[in-house]
Amino acid sequence: MKLRYKKTGKLATFIKLEKGNIIPLLLTIIDENDVQLTLRYSSLAELNEEWEDYTPRIEDDKVRKIVKQWLMVSLDNHMNISFDKYMNGFYLYEENSDRSVAGITFPDNIKFNLEHDKDYTFAELCGEEE
Repeated sequence: MKLRYKKTGKLATFIKLEKGNIIPLLLTIIDENDVQLTLRYSSLAELNEEWEDYTPRIEDDKVRKIVKQWLMVSLDNHMNISFDKYMNGFYLYEENSDRSVAGITFPDNIKFNLEHDKDYTFAELCGEEE
């Protein structure tokens, strides 16, 4: 299961949540650098202030796999991913320009619950780091 750190938007992989001896809750995660961390929280409310369950923005597994493969082939470090509701798909554009570099569209029967012309990260769309 993935968790999202609310302050930064970074994703982590949930390992376990256990009751500690002195500190009430111990959350063990693996961060984006594959480092295992154990974090201490005094209450479940405190933990919930910092973390939330993460669900990829593209919910359909088949569509998410298609978008993931397309991004892995097309995306480089100087590009942004944006959703276009009129073409029902995504396009990549270079960071310092509005020039579209690549695009992918889907039939109208495939629905996305995404904002038009909003930029998304690979992790937000596909649920994992690139």
